[in-house]
Amino acid sequence: MENHEHHHHESHEHHHEDRIYHHKWAFLGDLEKLGNDYLIKKAPFLMPLRRKEFVAKVLPVLVILFGVVAIPAALGMVLFFLGFGSFFLNGAYRGAGMYPIVLIQLILTVVMIVLYFKSYNLLRGREYTGWVYVFYTTLLSFVGNLLSGSVFRAIIGLLVSMYILFQIKVLYHR
Repeated sequence: MENHEHHHHESHEHHHEDRIYHHKWAFLGDLEKLGNDYLIKKAPFLMPLRRKEFVAKVLPVLVILFGVVAIPAALGMVLFFLGFGSFFLNGAYRGAGMYPIVLIQLILTVVMIVLYFKSYNLLRGREYTGWVYVFYTTLLSFVGNLLSGSVFRAIIGLLVSMYILFQIKVLYHR
């Protein structure tokens, strides 16, 4: 029986590498396929299963933490629009010309908060949809970092987050 389970796990893992979520927009499927190709199949090194299991175990806690931490940022942006100025925001947002960028940041942040909270139970149950929600928040975070002028942080954050995310993908089921 144990032998059969081990063999099943190997084929199961290979199957997951090629799996792509049915995204609403095709470019997201293309990005996921790119991640499968370069962050799993052609990755210079693979994360050991023990480490993957640890990350998958703490990820639900992290998404709740990220969701809670993002709420004050969203509230600061709302206060900015209500006329409380840039007192609540990072100095990068000072000036009336920043309204469009702050609005985009607010939308991104609210969507990320919703996805973080929606992903919690799915991640606990190791459901693939939860993984996909974290994939989306990682992309949105990248866009947010670019908008705030943190290009280096955006690129490094995206690469590290996506590497870890794609390494643990195998642990999530449909």
